[in-house]
Amino acid sequence: MKRIAVYPSVLYGEDYIVESIESVLPYVDRVFVVMMTRPWGETAGVVYQNLWVAWPGNRHGYKFDETRERVIAMNEPRVQILEAYKFDPWNRWGFGVNDIVREREGVVADEVVILDPDCVFSPDEAQKTFAEWEARKEILWAQPQQVETWRTLNWEVTRPRCMVSLHRGDLSLLSTKDAKRRPLMHALKGTVHNLGFSVSEAAMRWKHLVSLAFSPVIGESLPNESWYEEKWLNWKPEVRDLEVSVGCEAAIPCARLYDTMPVPKSVKQRFAQLVEEEKIRWPR
Repeated sequence: MKRIAVYPSVLYGEDYIVESIESVLPYVDRVFVVMMTRPWGETAGVVYQNLWVAWPGNRHGYKFDETRERVIAMNEPRVQILEAYKFDPWNRWGFGVNDIVREREGVVADEVVILDPDCVFSPDEAQKTFAEWEARKEILWAQPQQVETWRTLNWEVTRPRCMVSLHRGDLSLLSTKDAKRRPLMHALKGTVHNLGFSVSEAAMRWKHLVSLAFSPVIGESLPNESWYEEKWLNWKPEVRDLEVSVGCEAAIPCARLYDTMPVPKSVKQRFAQLVEEEKIRWPR
């Protein structure tokens, strides 16, 4: 098998995962969606606004949305869901690719594309990305450019880390803790859209609550508890300092207007569907 795509740790992803899979499927032999059976940190819920919020489901398998159902409904034999669990998010890419897909499932591949379920290519940008990747055989690790939308598709923010990467050569290096052994990450000319801040209100609320719960358990930066309500749900263009982590708010100073012309057609259609279903409401 030459090239596979792996979604290494999906807990909630129903909003755009089908659109994401369909955008890379022409360029890979198989797609593996590694579903997390429960959140990081072995948490069962969190106290939020002085109330206990329990995770939906039970400790043997929490279920936050319809990701599995949407993927299964694709009826695509090249796409497979794998159930797994990891205590913390550190090196989740190596865990998904090496521990689960390659070692546990015995999948042999020369190359891997790692994605988050909110990342979608347009057909033109996917072709540009994979054509350059195939032409530049000397590159072992690479990432496309990223546009990260904010709240709707009409605004964007900038963060330094792209949530899509391509790898070949010694794939075990995805799991190494020695940064000096990892190949240099090269920038490709193609662009992917990251919709992680433009998801449904339910999805963003779960993201926030789960982060509030596991961060103190695993020693990650603590989120501002008021972030979901004040910075995201009721966001207005004049609101600044949008980063969720306490003490790092200025890392995302503001959102900027974005011309939606480059947004993949599939994303526009899906976003319109979510708005119609009132899963996304325009900022108040």
